[in-house]
Amino acid sequence: MPDGGGCALTCATRGSARNLAGSRRSPRPPDLDGVAPLLRDDYADHGLPFRTATKADWLAAARLLPLADLRIDIRRLTAEEDYVTMFSRRWLPATGLDIAVADIFRIEDGLIAERWEVVEQIQPDAPNPVATL
Repeated sequence: MPDGGGCALTCATRGSARNLAGSRRSPRPPDLDGVAPLLRDDYADHGLPFRTATKADWLAAARLLPLADLRIDIRRLTAEEDYVTMFSRRWLPATGLDIAVADIFRIEDGLIAERWEVVEQIQPDAPNPVATL
């Protein structure tokens, strides 16, 4: 990680991922208000369903999602230089949506600048839901 980042940046980014997810294995919904201060104003999201170019646009799009029902199980969180990767399982119990997701976050000036994702549908009988990633 470039000078000035250190553990504080990594810990802040890991914290933002956990804020977004609620907690590692918690039934509480994602906390958008907790994530907002950790995003750059020009935050770009390259993942579905967002494809946004600003923090304001991302927050507006995220508030339209059924986040109160979303469950996220963070399986692995790693940081290297200016990137943090989060592997998780996400599901909406009422809809049957069950997916494995790999998020890649790029950090700039101590804030999350960009996000990409890889998404795979989880089969109902999968013994390890995030093994497909």
